Amino acid sequence: MIVYSWNCRGLGNPQTVQSFCRMVKDKRPSLVFLMKTKVTSKKVRCLPLKLRMENMFVVDCRGKSGGLILLWKSSALVEIQNFSCGHINAVVKEPNGGIAWKLSCFYGHPEVQMRPQSWSLLRHLATLTPKPWLCLGDFNEIVSSSEKSSHTVRPRGQMASFQKVLDDCCLLDLGFTGPKYTWCNGRLGNGITRERLDRAVANKEWSGSFDVVSVEVLPRTKSDHNPLLVFFSKNNEMSWRERRQFRYEASWEKHQEYSQLVKQVWRTRNNCELAWRKVQNNLEYCQRAFQKWVRKEGGKVEDQIVKKERELQLLQMQEDNFDIDKENQIKDELQNLLQQEDLKWRQRAKENWLQSSDKNTKYFHASASQKHRRNVV
Repeated sequence: MIVYSWNCRGLGNPQTVQSFCRMVKDKRPSLVFLMKTKVTSKKVRCLPLKLRMENMFVVDCRGKSGGLILLWKSSALVEIQNFSCGHINAVVKEPNGGIAWKLSCFYGHPEVQMRPQSWSLLRHLATLTPKPWLCLGDFNEIVSSSEKSSHTVRPRGQMASFQKVLDDCCLLDLGFTGPKYTWCNGRLGNGITRERLDRAVANKEWSGSFDVVSVEVLPRTKSDHNPLLVFFSKNNEMSWRERRQFRYEASWEKHQEYSQLVKQVWRTRNNCELAWRKVQNNLEYCQRAFQKWVRKEGGKVEDQIVKKERELQLLQMQEDNFDIDKENQIKDELQNLLQQEDLKWRQRAKENWLQSSDKNTKYFHASASQKHRRNVV
């Protein structure tokens, strides 16, 4: 399941709605939580149709401020429990007899003097059932000075109060990948301020109920806040597309960008408080990075070989202004692709690997094809 959370700062701008609909279409979340919508339910009656979501719950704005919206697909069994101008609390039941867990979509009060009321609300939500609890949104507060980049200093008392309410409610930060700061005031020079105001937290009962949990900070476009994308699932409850086994290709190691890609993924900030979850998240992010990288590089190795061969052919057909350096470059690239293809079929055939000088790709291709036929029932 995927949950999308965003402080959109108003849905009155058509460009904001267009950007938001495109993001939802691309990420395909099951639930969507919007804050500071600045609209009433009458203004967003067509929103579920645009997003292809069957259900919507709206907390109307007050004047030109506030406003919350929770949308969800029919595949998600959601029951609204209570709400206010700063939260929507619901019970989500996993399909096929799965667990029921509590979802608190939270918006911390923007005024500092009213912040204690938000923390009191959070403590009250902690007492409600069911026990497994996911809470996400814009808390309008940070837990430490490391979550702020500015020339001004955040009062320690404010940060300590936020950390205390998280501790009292037994809520742990789920970490994130992507930009560290989720809010920016958009000013230039020394006046710029960036903070991590948006986050997803959960108790151990909720985190332990799922095999895969990750939080991605998406790019900031039409708002001063970055959206959050929370993904979680059990391995036996994944869809067919999600359940397809990821297969690491040893041929990727032949590519020049391989080492740089792996280092970049593992150096990405992952502020998860649980060490084992941090390692699990990094492995998952590495898998996603490989999948995106393969698509970016042109898909299958066989297609790239055909493309390079055609490129070399066209170059060699030139009678004037022939570039020998370009020819050697293409040949080297073609040779590298051929090595990748050979390595791929050796790995898939699961035969004893021959020495690098033996390029018997046809044998390994036939062996892998025969193995595939044996696996078909």
